[in-house]
Amino acid sequence: MEELRWKAPVPADKWEKTLSCEKSGFASPQPNSQLIGDIGAKQDEDCLHLNIWTPAKSAEEKLPVLVWIHGGGFYAGAASQPIYNGSELAKQGIIVVGINYRLGPFGFLAHSALSEENPSKTSGNYGILDQLAALKWVKENISVFGGDPENVTIAGQSAGGVSVSLLMCSPLSAGLFNKAIAESGWAPKNLRALKKTEGVTTVSAEEIGAIFLKKLKVKTIADARKRGYGNLLNAWAEALKDVPTSETNAASSSGKHVILDGYVLLDQPYKTFSEDRQLNVPFLAGFTEHDGSLFAGYMNIQTAKDYEKYVWKLFGEDATKILAAYPAGSNKEVYGALSSLLGDCLFADGALQAAKFASRRQKNTYLYIFSALSNSFEKNGLGSFHGSELPFVFNSTTVGGSGLSKKEKDLSQSIMKYWSNFAKNGNPNGEKLPVWEPFNLGTQSYIILKEGFPSGAEYKPNQMQLFAK
Repeated sequence: MEELRWKAPVPADKWEKTLSCEKSGFASPQPNSQLIGDIGAKQDEDCLHLNIWTPAKSAEEKLPVLVWIHGGGFYAGAASQPIYNGSELAKQGIIVVGINYRLGPFGFLAHSALSEENPSKTSGNYGILDQLAALKWVKENISVFGGDPENVTIAGQSAGGVSVSLLMCSPLSAGLFNKAIAESGWAPKNLRALKKTEGVTTVSAEEIGAIFLKKLKVKTIADARKRGYGNLLNAWAEALKDVPTSETNAASSSGKHVILDGYVLLDQPYKTFSEDRQLNVPFLAGFTEHDGSLFAGYMNIQTAKDYEKYVWKLFGEDATKILAAYPAGSNKEVYGALSSLLGDCLFADGALQAAKFASRRQKNTYLYIFSALSNSFEKNGLGSFHGSELPFVFNSTTVGGSGLSKKEKDLSQSIMKYWSNFAKNGNPNGEKLPVWEPFNLGTQSYIILKEGFPSGAEYKPNQMQLFAK
């Protein structure tokens, strides 16, 4: 695979014999992650594999297709994770496809030498090119599995949700999907530029690539292509440490990986959406009630003084307003304030902004807040944390590996029906389901995904206006 490292994906060689597909293919090489846990597969650079679950009995059925893009901050995760088992979701009458893509340095390294050797004169974003290649494969082959290539929904959570937003903005996505679901993930408002720009102090992606080679202790890309996985992962982690945290939120890795390359992405995604230039498809987005709790727990911010310093570093002249909206008058209040702040600025803001932009042209725009508490995590103090909706979307195991209770499975059945209905016709509503009102600029309606499925409108308007820049 050495010769294909840091290049656009190429189609697999054809075969004539029966191919055994009883086990998941390799996952992208990645560091161990407490947040991700078991990825359910061995790791190898030859990782561009798909997992397909289908209830179809023949190739003539033409069922709707949902393509799932896993999360993990663009440096971890895999389609093979047990939490993404699509067998139960497929029972709703859709085909579920989980895709892998290259991660970390394998998927997002940019360097001037790589840009020079590439016909597009760009580098980086190989992981997004992998996602596009998977969608092209689905377009060309899913009919063999009983799927409809003209009725494809892309969906993802966290980095997968960010990927959904990027694919909606990429000119390379045209004709590859018809609907989109983004769970707790949206593109940063200012992606890093590929090349150094005069007058811009932010470190460019190619400059990070140069730092990476120094950390790897090699002088050329040719030498870097000969280094092993462990060396590459360690050098990548060290290179990213040299990127000032003031340039990218310390709780989010999206801004350290995906770049504005002028090929996959021609403009900042936020600008593309604000100017109504994204793909106009039915759109469903949302976040969890406590999306920031995990990240707040991992950050070493324990005193009110440290919290105030962090906010000033992150928000600059807006810090006074932010601290007033998310106050921590004592050390005991720091975790709650930081959790709420991170949840709102990293996840709620993106989902709300995206829904507002999308709804200007797309009447089938829907917003949710996941607020259910799994029995497995009810006592951990994290609330409805980042990713806690996934066992309910897939009716699978929880993050900790246990199954859902009977009550939770009932809730999961309703959520799966919402998701599969949307995949079928762009509208989550259906028989025996509480009504999910569409989002528009007037009502700003959303549904709360918990027992009873209550509705709401205008989520935290005073706080949200602080991030709407």
